[in-house]
Amino acid sequence: MRLLAWAAVFAAIAAFAPAPSRVQRLVLVGGTPGHLEPCGCSKPMSGGLARRLTVLQALGGESTFVLDVGPVLAAPGRQSEMKLEALTEAMAACQPWALALGPEEAALGEGALLGPQRLGLGGITSLALGTESEAVAPFVRGAGFVVGALAPEPGLVATPLGVPPRDQKSQLEALRLAARDEVVVLAVPLGREQARQIAVENPWIAVIAYRSGGRPDTTAETVGATLLVSPGDRGRFVLSIDLLRGAKPVVRSIELDEEVQDDRDAREVLGRYQHRVAEEGLLDMLPRSPGAKFAGSKTCLPCHAAAAEVWEKSAHAHALATLEREGVDRDPDCVGCHVVGLASTEGFRDRKSTPDLADVGCESCHGPGGDHAKQPLTAKLGKVGRASCLPCHTPDHSPKFDFEAYWKKIAH
Repeated sequence: MRLLAWAAVFAAIAAFAPAPSRVQRLVLVGGTPGHLEPCGCSKPMSGGLARRLTVLQALGGESTFVLDVGPVLAAPGRQSEMKLEALTEAMAACQPWALALGPEEAALGEGALLGPQRLGLGGITSLALGTESEAVAPFVRGAGFVVGALAPEPGLVATPLGVPPRDQKSQLEALRLAARDEVVVLAVPLGREQARQIAVENPWIAVIAYRSGGRPDTTAETVGATLLVSPGDRGRFVLSIDLLRGAKPVVRSIELDEEVQDDRDAREVLGRYQHRVAEEGLLDMLPRSPGAKFAGSKTCLPCHAAAAEVWEKSAHAHALATLEREGVDRDPDCVGCHVVGLASTEGFRDRKSTPDLADVGCESCHGPGGDHAKQPLTAKLGKVGRASCLPCHTPDHSPKFDFEAYWKKIAH
């Protein structure tokens, strides 16, 4: 059944064969703030860099340009630097391509952005910079396209890079002057209504790629001669736009669901990324806050036999093992929801030194139980409910989470 399902998906992708030379293809991806791959601990999951590369390779050709509208990062820091390097290394197989630089990525500083450019993995672009930058190009051209990224608040992009900002009017004028006999594409970190207004005021732009939630809209909306498109949210889709002069654009989307196989080279890039995360000890460097002592799940079980039986049969009792199987058990992005008290100075460190705090245990929901274990009659623990689950069962991690349905599986 799995093979048949994948065959159907591959056949659909094959229908997007490399565009004929007279057709230009713009492919949009984006909306993955801080996630190189889906969480994977709940089904179904869509998205991920390795699936993306499978589809991009199938869509590619001499007349194809790939644009990541962003954001690709969530917060500055060493792990974000590694993520950007892994992303650009994998995307180098899809030339020409560009990443629309936003404040999330600019916050890393020019030094972090230089690496991809110097290795020839670049394509990072923003129109917001008032002077030249070695790390960021004002626009990227290739396959008959010229692509720029607008920054409505230019100071948030230019200032971290140590250059003066360029106002929005000047950004648009710079892209207009750069265009030759090319398809002009503008990436904007704005919604559809703002994109429409930009199109009204700048009819020379051929395509505006904006940001949106949910599934991509494939209706090929135009404002005058300007096409408005978005790849949707959370990196779950790849949007393909075929452009032929004098003809209506053909817009199609492909969901990066579980039937899309991983690209082998991209999977190797992700493996190296995880190795670096573990090797540099990023999990050990997480900031922690002082807190009450934990008792560990094994301490709770003798007095709570009925609850213990339910817990031991649940997936919670083996939560860390799911990360270990995938080789992501030292990734700060993942571990917090698979162990007890990672954000506390008294919480989980590693399986060897804090074995009783591995997995999703009693204290993941009930809170630190050290005092309760010593004085069970006087040091009470609070009741738990829906709010106890939501920090980990987010839409990104548990897209079909329903408290009532999930609670029945672990009720005790």
